[in-house]
Amino acid sequence: MAAPTFAVRRGDVRDAVVLTLTGALDAFAAPDLDRAMGEALAAANPGHALVVDLCALEFIAAGGVRALLRAADAADRVHVPLRVVVGEDQYVRGVIDRVDLDGRIPLGGPPAP
Repeated sequence: MAAPTFAVRRGDVRDAVVLTLTGALDAFAAPDLDRAMGEALAAANPGHALVVDLCALEFIAAGGVRALLRAADAADRVHVPLRVVVGEDQYVRGVIDRVDLDGRIPLGGPPAP
């Protein structure tokens, strides 16, 4: 069975740039996230945040977590607040919780309906 195809969809909302990730984020897909993050950070207006929505992400491997750590570092360097949104009962959250021991990836739950 093949892994789900990775995709990044960008949306601009009132005070944030939102990257919605779907499929499987692994070492092969990580360069796509790196590129999307760079573009989103370059496009962010002063005072805007960057939201990375993982709620539809089906799988994350160590290479994907490393990409999220690079994203957090890049956002920090340019002083853009980063929020990573993930479902509470989601496999992806469990992986990040186990791997990101120093809490560098700012996780939050999905927005209220």
